[in-house]
Amino acid sequence: MPFNSNECWLCESTDIVSKCIKCQKPYCANDASKIDPRYCSECMQNVVVTEDKFTRTEEDYNPKTETITTFKTSCKKISFSGIDWMFASKKISELSDDDLRPVMEYHRGMVYQLEAEISSRAVKKSHEMALVKGDKLFTTKKETTIREKRVAKPAAQLSMDKLAEMLIKLGITDINKIQEMLTKK
Repeated sequence: MPFNSNECWLCESTDIVSKCIKCQKPYCANDASKIDPRYCSECMQNVVVTEDKFTRTEEDYNPKTETITTFKTSCKKISFSGIDWMFASKKISELSDDDLRPVMEYHRGMVYQLEAEISSRAVKKSHEMALVKGDKLFTTKKETTIREKRVAKPAAQLSMDKLAEMLIKLGITDINKIQEMLTKK
């Protein structure tokens, strides 16, 4: 059955994005594959992504300090399977040397965009969680007063004349009162 190149073959929308690189049928943005938008949703749906996480713990004993230091390392292995993945991986091996770099950069850009979206959603979720306490919404108010920072000089650096000048400014002129202040703990 021939397809109208101006209509999405899945929903018959006229908002065409592209032709699927597998089936060559036109599709719209709503019917693009969630995994790879270069395919229609029917051609890229059988992909299984498996992520295996591995952790290793090592202990190192230092006889001089009699301490044990623990080192933990972790890694993950991501593997793909499924009929549609086999088709996509075959296409990669068929790319020319000139086509490999632009395709890789395209996917790298997609990864950056996906990571930015994940980070943005995590920040948004943490902000929402910070504002919710139980079932009630609350806001916080924070006031900051900026004060001039003063650095105190050690007493040994003050000359006797300056000390006497400071005491006079404070209104302390009685020698006995000064001596009493210096001997207080």
